[in-house]
Amino acid sequence: MMTKAARFDSRFRMLIRIVEKYAKGDRLVDVGCGLGFFLRYARQHLGSRWSLAGVEPNSALKKAASGISKVKVVQGVLGKLPFADNSMDVVTCLDVLEHDLHINRNVAELKRVLTPGGILIIQAPNYKSLMAKLAGSRWDWWSPPDHVFHFSYLFLNKYLITQGFNVLHAFTYESSEDFLNNIRGVWAKHFFSKLLFLIITPILLIAERIAWKFKYGGLLVIVCSKEVA
Repeated sequence: MMTKAARFDSRFRMLIRIVEKYAKGDRLVDVGCGLGFFLRYARQHLGSRWSLAGVEPNSALKKAASGISKVKVVQGVLGKLPFADNSMDVVTCLDVLEHDLHINRNVAELKRVLTPGGILIIQAPNYKSLMAKLAGSRWDWWSPPDHVFHFSYLFLNKYLITQGFNVLHAFTYESSEDFLNNIRGVWAKHFFSKLLFLIITPILLIAERIAWKFKYGGLLVIVCSKEVA
């Protein structure tokens, strides 16, 4: 199993490959950047020509993110981003959209700051995932009251199209550690159930990868572009 640092490294590497494949400009903002780890990785791997910025509503996290990433991080909220219209070529919104009920306002704001043809990358938990189904009410990413809006792969794809985006690429995934830990918390409570869980773990991991193919992974990622008028 990978360490937490290795899992983040793998995830960030995947995101940078997406940015390099689809972006047509070099201005990127990470909305809800937290401690700034993705921005730090982006600065290290995208090169000096890229203009990077972060937005974080929490003042303590904003200060920490600036120090960790060495990127300008401003305080702001998803529903009112402190950037001009058509000012960003790439907007990343990673594990953020599920924290606020005002999806129409928030997506409109993400769209506003993007240039025509600009790229929006969204990651969010998938409540119709195999992991959620097997974990039931103990699925970690229900996360009340922190998570107030839950998405399925199909809904978010269709919704973004109605809001003036073209979906370029979409998939689901999660770390196998998260997948197994969620299920273990429900199934493996006693000695014999723990033993059974160990025996069937290889089968569960095969089922997990099959679920990804059918868009039932625990995290959904949608890469879309703002329509050109």
